[in-house]
Amino acid sequence: MDIVIGNKPKNEQWKERRRVERVTVYNTIAHLKCGLNEDSPINDLYGVVLDLSSQGCCVIVHSDMVPDANSFCRVTIGTQILIPSQIRWMTQIGKDIFKMGLMYQV
Repeated sequence: MDIVIGNKPKNEQWKERRRVERVTVYNTIAHLKCGLNEDSPINDLYGVVLDLSSQGCCVIVHSDMVPDANSFCRVTIGTQILIPSQIRWMTQIGKDIFKMGLMYQV
């Protein structure tokens, strides 16, 4: 099943299917490492952890987006996700959070 990270793009052709290769959780922040493709070098996504199960899955929502029905999902390794084009500027916000030292590895 395809999962959309973030708001559904208005133009449906502006999305990429990526496979989650690694999920790292830092306190309340999730770092998703996604498989690369030839069209886009983006492979780092960040989100806020809403819930963490014993299996290591996390429900994430991007803190810089207005939450809606498509802005959160349960993610684990191997999950196929659809990335809207708007994610391109959101990844930098996640990196800035790292630099601010607001996260601690658990």
